[in-house]
Amino acid sequence: MAGYPGDSSIPKRFPEYDTSYLDNPFPIIANCVLTFYREFNQRILNDGEGINATDLWAKARNSLTEYGYLSTTNVLHIFGCAVLITIIRYLLDFLIFKRMPIWLEMSKENAVKMPESCWKGSAYLFTWAWAVYIMITRSYLFFQPDTHWSDWKPGIEISPDVYWLYMVEMGFYLHCIYATLFIETRRKDFFVLMTHHFLTLSLMLFSLSVRFHKIGLMVLFLHDIGDVMLELSKAVVYCKLRGKEERAYIEKAANVLFLLFTLQWVFFRLYWFPIKVIYSSATVSVIVYPEGPFYIAFNIMLTLLYIMQVYWFMFIVALIVRVMLGGKVEDIREDQPTEEGEAKKDSENKEPPQPVAAAAGKESDGAGKTATGTPKTRKRKQKAANN
Repeated sequence: MAGYPGDSSIPKRFPEYDTSYLDNPFPIIANCVLTFYREFNQRILNDGEGINATDLWAKARNSLTEYGYLSTTNVLHIFGCAVLITIIRYLLDFLIFKRMPIWLEMSKENAVKMPESCWKGSAYLFTWAWAVYIMITRSYLFFQPDTHWSDWKPGIEISPDVYWLYMVEMGFYLHCIYATLFIETRRKDFFVLMTHHFLTLSLMLFSLSVRFHKIGLMVLFLHDIGDVMLELSKAVVYCKLRGKEERAYIEKAANVLFLLFTLQWVFFRLYWFPIKVIYSSATVSVIVYPEGPFYIAFNIMLTLLYIMQVYWFMFIVALIVRVMLGGKVEDIREDQPTEEGEAKKDSENKEPPQPVAAAAGKESDGAGKTATGTPKTRKRKQKAANN
């Protein structure tokens, strides 16, 4: 059977199964839940007999030994990419991204956040374009979910373009953990974001080790475009206030980008992700390869990733409501008060303006005077009046 790596032809399907119905673009998600429940009952609960922790640990250890293919070279490549990506970020910040706010005369607060969006948008655009190229040369991965599993075998060779995309992506998320802690603005979803970085890194490392990389490619293809749109929208919002003057056309552009960002989030992450990725992993994998390893662990991680997308969509809905009520497009996850809010707070804390006469009286008191003159002048006028 023709292997996946380096072969753009569609792998042959197993003749034992009629899998044509799996190409249906509207699979029933209930099948995923029922299949997962059945497999969980068989693999974890031993068909209702209960969990045997000792046997479960032994099976997991044996499966990792039999199916896990992760070398020291792989780990060194990941850390090497993380270090290289961090160096590239610092260089781009120094040469371009931190100079852009000065060129655009941005506010102090936006000048701090603009380099972060420029960096993330550029990085995600690069990796997503790479994933798109791979998906174009292997389009059957998107339309025929059984091809994710039909030629799977332990330790199958991974083509260089897929392997190095994995290395760069894992290096990037390792860098993101460092950047979220020490470089970037801390937001309300800090702990969810950190969980996302660790989960994504673990999912990719796991899928690489057991050669579930086709599902990994689908995840990258469906997710990175959302981050590109998000960072582009934020960068446009930051450009709205320039030189203490708001640009109306920037506000309109931000609204259009936010609409496109919302639509792609719904289609790519909330719709296509469950029916193209979770459906393949939870249902199709059992049909094509009934004894496939790590079924429970892999599907739990994918489901957690999907739950995070739903959680972040709540922020999007909240922002939609704010805009409909007359608010502006901005990142509502920010913990730190905005510059406008600080200015407003300062103005409220200032003393009310004093009347002009009272102010003049205060100034004259400070100089040894009053509103009617010096003490000598008053004494001279009183003496002239007595005469």
